[in-house]
Amino acid sequence: MIIQIGQSGLNTDVAPSKLPPDAVTGGLNFLCVEGSVRSPTMRLKVFDISIEPVYHFVWTNADNEDKIVISDGETVLLYDADGTEHDITPDDGATTPVKTPFTAGSQVTFCDLGTLLVVNSNKDGPFYYDPDTEVLVDLPGWDAGWRCEVMASLRYNLVALNMTEDDDPFPQKIRWSNSAQDGAVPTEWAAALSNDAGDEILGETGGHIIGAVL
Repeated sequence: MIIQIGQSGLNTDVAPSKLPPDAVTGGLNFLCVEGSVRSPTMRLKVFDISIEPVYHFVWTNADNEDKIVISDGETVLLYDADGTEHDITPDDGATTPVKTPFTAGSQVTFCDLGTLLVVNSNKDGPFYYDPDTEVLVDLPGWDAGWRCEVMASLRYNLVALNMTEDDDPFPQKIRWSNSAQDGAVPTEWAAALSNDAGDEILGETGGHIIGAVL
């Protein structure tokens, strides 16, 4: 054991054999500070945000611009690269719209379908960002009595995991939408001969579905 390693600092000029045992002569990703060796902590404030970012996501839009999306479980905010803030929380659609935040305590997940942003609240349902109204709007075709814990995307389809349907929980159930057109959201979730939507219960799993990598 070498006691007080880093006490003599970092020295790359002198031969290691001529340095004391506590000297550091090389390495990666460390700093010698105040007589100790520490991991570097690189923090850079980019801009101020208005809420605690419990959930966050980086979304690339159709113009190939990266946006930061955050939520505290109720409000959803979108930030441009220069820090400009946009409140994209759903609203009531009135002429003078009033924001309708997600139910307190919501688990919020994000995914992108191509260049579209999809945001899911496990208490209020899935939404997508409408660039025309600049807010989140209801996902078309989604049954009002359904909820899912996580929404993900796969190619041209959205996939809902860990379903609740009409207040009945199906923690091992997944649903997937019909294939969406380029630049559009899917419009159907009920399986039919005319679409490729469907559902499945993963009966061999022992616990609840908590996420997916697709």
